[in-house]
Order: sequence, then structure tokens, then C-alpha cells
Amino acid sequence: MGAESYLNIGKGKTAQHAFDRLVEKAQWDHGHAGYTGTIAEKTDFVEFIRPKGMRRDSVRKMVEQLEGVMYDSYGLPDLEPLQALYPKFNIQKMYNIYQEKWGPALCISLSDTEYLFTGYASS
Repeated sequence: MGAESYLNIGKGKTAQHAFDRLVEKAQWDHGHAGYTGTIAEKTDFVEFIRPKGMRRDSVRKMVEQLEGVMYDSYGLPDLEPLQALYPKFNIQKMYNIYQEKWGPALCISLSDTEYLFTGYASS
């Protein structure tokens, strides 16, 4: 089986509320049978707080760059350039969550009531 990347932005009183709503909608849209390649495959998430002063657009750009990470000659992800661009985030930890199709979703708060969820999901 493969994996697909997804990116969803949801609103809610809490990250859990937004997550539950997005998962429910994805299950409604894509079914409950599994392997949809959507957030419907996720059962939990790990939340990162957007640093003060960091724009929403910058968060989205950073997330998009996680998918384009290059690998070194040993087959390891070269995260140094991305970490240099976004020093207030733990890029290694975020990348590990993002790329794991069976693990939790990566969540980043965009505001007090809006959250970005992303990662890979089984397809």
C-alpha cells in the first residue's frame, strides 16, 4: 500500500474539536474503509504552536517544504536548510511526524480557533 499527503485547515474551539470535525468530514467524503490517503486515516495529532510574529502564509510554506525535503548520500533527510529558515520550530520532530503514514497528524495552530493538519496517510 502507498501513502498520500494531505493538508487540511479546520476551525474549532480547540485543536481536538477542529481535528474531529475534519476527520468526520473526510470519512463522510471518502468512506470508512481505510486507505483513503486523507486525514480520515488519523486517530490523533501532535500540535505545534505557531511562534509569535510568524505569518500564517509562512507556516503553510514551511509545511509545503516538508514534502520537498532532499536526502543526503546516506539516504537521510537533509533538514538543515529548512531548520535555518524556520529556527523557532523543531523541524526534525515535525518531519518525523509528517512523514509517518501510520502515526499522528502534524498540527500547527494558525490562530486561537484555526488549525492546520498535515502529513501522509495510507492509501
